[in-house]
Amino acid sequence: MIQNIFVGVMCVIVAAVAVWGWWLENGPEKKDAEKQEQERMQTGQGTAAAESSQKSSIEKKEKK
Repeated sequence: MIQNIFVGVMCVIVAAVAVWGWWLENGPEKKDAEKQEQERMQTGQGTAAAESSQKSSIEKKEKK
């Protein structure tokens, strides 16, 4: 009896963590970021920003 309750509680915890993880990956912040990226691409700023971020990440790796 106690084992069944424990397994049930663990299943609920696992389901809650799965929903939380999905929310972190696909929540409203991601939609806002995608909209901002689309606006940057439309104005032509997206390519310059992407290139500068790639260069800075490469420079950081080279410094290590």
